[in-house]
Order: sequence, then structure tokens, then C-alpha cells
Amino acid sequence: MDEAKTKQAIGELSRIWQASTGSRIEMIERGTRLWHCGRIETHEQMDDGKGLWAMRNAERCDEYKGFAYSKSDSNNNEPTMLELEVLRKLRAADFGLVSLFDFAVNFCESDHNVLKDVLREWMLDNELHAVVGANKNGDEVVLARPRSDTVVVATCRL
Repeated sequence: MDEAKTKQAIGELSRIWQASTGSRIEMIERGTRLWHCGRIETHEQMDDGKGLWAMRNAERCDEYKGFAYSKSDSNNNEPTMLELEVLRKLRAADFGLVSLFDFAVNFCESDHNVLKDVLREWMLDNELHAVVGANKNGDEVVLARPRSDTVVVATCRL
């Protein structure tokens, strides 16, 4: 995505956040457990240059296992579920369960990875660590700097 389109997308995310919750912030406490399904097998493989989708409800993790089987990642790792622990209090933008579907279509080519990248840039521009309550799912969390803000406490091959 070019710089002008990214800037436009970031502005639209701010508008959506303001309209949905009045720019509400939720604090994610240190020690909170999150789960990620994908092709990351170790803490060292997490990249602070990329956002990371996670869940904060262990009972709903099965809904996301399908993402772990996709070959969208550029590595040959096995599908894995990570249990993460948040290392410090995180400032999260609460989107109030608003759908980002139209945003993803109009600004992210309907691509989940592009959406993740735009959300990460938006978080960094707004001095935030995470996004919650997006895509009509209160359990979903997007982390801006997963390697710095979490640690892997358990792994499970899927």
C-alpha cells in the first residue's frame, strides 16, 4: 500500500474509533493471557515490525485454528497455538465491536494481513499498544509490538 493510501486509511480508522466509542481506551493488565494460532513457534519468531492477532478467551481459540493451517506466512513452521502472557499494562483502543469489514474492503484490498499492517501503523501513530473490540468480536486483540509486549508461556502443535 502506498504512503498516501496508508495515511488515508489511518485517518479513516481514527474516524471509525471516534464514531464507535468516542475514542475509548481499555487497559490490558500485565499478566493477561492471550492465545494466537498461526505459524509462529517461538517467542524469538515474533516480530515487533508486524502486528499480531490474538484471542483473550481460551474457550474460543478453536475458532481461529484455521488461520494456522493457511500458508500465508512465509515460513515452513508447523501450525501452532501460542499461549502468551502480557508483560506490562497495555493501552488498547476499544472499537466497541464495530465491524471493520467495509474498511478492509475499501482500504486494505480485503486482505487480512494488510488490515493488520494498517492497524499496527495506526496504533503506533496514536501511541497505543493494542486494538480490542474490532470485527464484532470482544475477544479479539491486535498487538502492535507482540515480541516486546508479550512472552510465550506455552505452545501446542495443532
